[in-house]
Amino acid sequence: MQKNLLLISNSSDPNNKYLGSHCEGLLKTTLADVEHVLFIPWAQPQGIPYNAYTALVRERFQELGKDLTSIHETNEILVALGKAQSIFIGGGNTFSLQSKLLNTFGAIPAIRKRVLQDGIPYIGSSAGINVVCPTIKTTNDMPIVLPHSFESLNFVPFQINPHYVEPEEGSKHKGETRADRINEFHATEDNEHRDLLVIGLYEMSSLVVKGKAMEVKGPLNSQGVVVFEQGKKPSRFPVDTDLSFLLRT
Repeated sequence: MQKNLLLISNSSDPNNKYLGSHCEGLLKTTLADVEHVLFIPWAQPQGIPYNAYTALVRERFQELGKDLTSIHETNEILVALGKAQSIFIGGGNTFSLQSKLLNTFGAIPAIRKRVLQDGIPYIGSSAGINVVCPTIKTTNDMPIVLPHSFESLNFVPFQINPHYVEPEEGSKHKGETRADRINEFHATEDNEHRDLLVIGLYEMSSLVVKGKAMEVKGPLNSQGVVVFEQGKKPSRFPVDTDLSFLLRT
């Protein structure tokens, strides 16, 4: 399986530029040999209509010199996936996205074939990262639609928690931290996935997977990743660390 994955924690940079400075170079490298991108807008952030979401994404990819079509613009969804040169799944609500991938359109097998067997580039941000894991159980999103299962694309052998943040110093917030929620994932005895690693992917950071190799990339001021393993203290890895060993877990 010749994987070519770019997994971006957050879509916008600090200047609110969509797919901005934190990942522009990575996008150019990933899509160097690609002229066309197939966009999947089914995560639909904040309920933004597909056409409006697509317009935002299309404008950005045109700036990068790439043509873009949204999958909602065709009635031949599986045909479009079969012809895709590359696939981008953007952010939004993971439950809505997964429901359409798995249940409404049955697209998961087609996407897996194109990415894992045919080796086309896959780019995901936020919700588009959650669905590359074995399960969507470590998403931050509210279950606004009923998941018939937690099945996902399963491109990587671990879970990812995008937008990972540490508690703010001096905060009076008494709810669970992100680390608390990940520890709960590992502690719940009837969770069949509880032995999986969870990668907390900080804002501005990305995972780049090429075949059997993986690195965490991003600007020098991004924090990289923190890796949670059941029963062990979390481990932190800065930007430019080789994380290929995590693909063998």
